[in-house]
Amino acid sequence: MTIAVGSRPLADGRERPLPRFDRAPKSPKMTKPPTTLASEPLPVKVWPAVRKAAAVSTALWLFMLLTGFSAIEGIREQHVAGFPNDGQLRLYVVVPLGGLACSAAILGFTRRLPSWARRLGVGIGLLALLPVFMLFSGGV
Repeated sequence: MTIAVGSRPLADGRERPLPRFDRAPKSPKMTKPPTTLASEPLPVKVWPAVRKAAAVSTALWLFMLLTGFSAIEGIREQHVAGFPNDGQLRLYVVVPLGGLACSAAILGFTRRLPSWARRLGVGIGLLALLPVFMLFSGGV
């Protein structure tokens, strides 16, 4: 009786059959990943819609923050007494900074958050842009 390396005999003395690799595996876990040639392009991972929306929201909040810094700097250069006041600083810098931080956090933790939290966070972030845009433009 010859025992192959790594196999154990069954209780009745017969050899345990070695696994056969010439037939299809029984479970999908045993399948090997497909090999690609060097000339074939790698598959592109597409971002889900929630990540795309979070990226757009982050970009818009960043734009508003940079615009706010520019507006505050323009007011400071004019050397007008009492300006920029606290309300202008809050509207043009603090609010966009908070929106950018929340939106970037949602974008960064998208894979770790539950689905409902991602959708809710991105939805609130995009909806919060509307009133801020209205105030930035003077209500026009």
